[in-house]
Amino acid sequence: MVKKTKFLFILIKLLIAAVMIWNLQAAVSLLIDPIGQLPYFLLGGQVGVIVISSIGILFLMWNIPYIFAVLHPTDWKILVPVILTMQLVGLLGEIWIFPLTTGLPPLRETITRFLWFDALGLVFLLVAFILSKQYMES
Repeated sequence: MVKKTKFLFILIKLLIAAVMIWNLQAAVSLLIDPIGQLPYFLLGGQVGVIVISSIGILFLMWNIPYIFAVLHPTDWKILVPVILTMQLVGLLGEIWIFPLTTGLPPLRETITRFLWFDALGLVFLLVAFILSKQYMES
C-alpha cells in the first residue's frame, strides 16, 4: 500500500509539472524572442514587442500556483482545484476567441496551438485532481 500511495503521489506531481513546464516554456519563448513571435499574433513594432512581452509575463504569473501545487499537491487541498479551474478558464477563453480569428490564418494557428495545449493540460490536471482525491482518502 505504501508503494502504491507513493507512486500515486509522484504521478500527481508529474501531471501537474508537465502542464507547468509547458506554460513556462511558452512564457520563456515569448520573453526571450518577442520579435520572433510578432507574426504569430499579427503584431508589429514596439507596441507588438510590448504586448508579446506582457503575455510572457502573464504566463509567468499564471504559473505561480502550479509551482506550489507541484511541490505540495496535497498539503494545500485548494491548489489542485485552483489550477484546474485556471486551466479551464484559459481553455474556455480560447474557445471564445477562436471564432474571432476567422480570416486571420497566423492568429488562428496560434490560438489553435493554445487550444490543444490547454485542452491537454486540462486533461492532465483533471486526472491529477481525481488522483489527489484518491490519495487524500487513502
